[in-house]
Amino acid sequence: MDTQTTVTQEPQLALPEPAYLRTAREEVPVAAASELPRYRVLDIPFNPVDRETATQECFSAIDSERFHLLVTLGTEMVMNAQVNHTFKAIVEQADLVVPDGIGLVLAARLAGLEAPERVTGVELVHDLVSSSPEGTRFFFYGSSPGVAEMAVENMKEKIGPFECVGIKDGYVQDLEEVLTAIEQARPHVLFVALGSPRQEAFLADHRERLEKAGVRIGVGVGGSFDVYAGTVERAPQIAQRLHFEWLYRLWKQPSRWRRMLALPKFAIRVLLGPKRAVRVDR
Repeated sequence: MDTQTTVTQEPQLALPEPAYLRTAREEVPVAAASELPRYRVLDIPFNPVDRETATQECFSAIDSERFHLLVTLGTEMVMNAQVNHTFKAIVEQADLVVPDGIGLVLAARLAGLEAPERVTGVELVHDLVSSSPEGTRFFFYGSSPGVAEMAVENMKEKIGPFECVGIKDGYVQDLEEVLTAIEQARPHVLFVALGSPRQEAFLADHRERLEKAGVRIGVGVGGSFDVYAGTVERAPQIAQRLHFEWLYRLWKQPSRWRRMLALPKFAIRVLLGPKRAVRVDR
């Protein structure tokens, strides 16, 4: 797990609330996940959905009777899937794969395809915690000891009350301890912040057991706990709008430079043939 850079600034929790979150979820028609459009970028699938559609899909999953695996796919993850076939298989089997990396969105547009926006793990955590049906239970697993606790406390203060039924840090060595805690808590939504591909592997490997424990959504959210805890500062809005969040992260966390090498490799492959690199899967 990468060493995180600690900052003293107050966590940036006041994300703008989209209008759709103020609309009753029953009033918004939701397409079944199997009906959502799907593209392939370098043969890795993702659903080119916007934040509203992703959130509504999650609301639908919470009301269902089965477990749903949601992947927040970044550019680095696409490149990892080129060589990690186990991880690629997990993404193939996911119920919903949202484009967390701006590279996926830009690549699709370069190929002449419609791609509304990136949908980040940080935003999904915010939207689900702030707007899920009353009584929705949340479990936070991952990150360094104490980080998830701070994240939950800050979110309750800034977003409002919600039902957190369990927390386990990512340094617990005994996975059985984690799984037992989840089974006892019976959450609807499980946020996992272990870093990719570890977080997706945990959800895929224990899918059946999580379903029996009442989990309806399992989603890997990377460093989202650190953002809400205030131990990592998210890029300013101007950097996000200009698609330079990756550069800001590299500046704040230079230890990420090896991982960032995936970005130019991705860009070169897309630019050499965008319509071959990105295609419609359905």
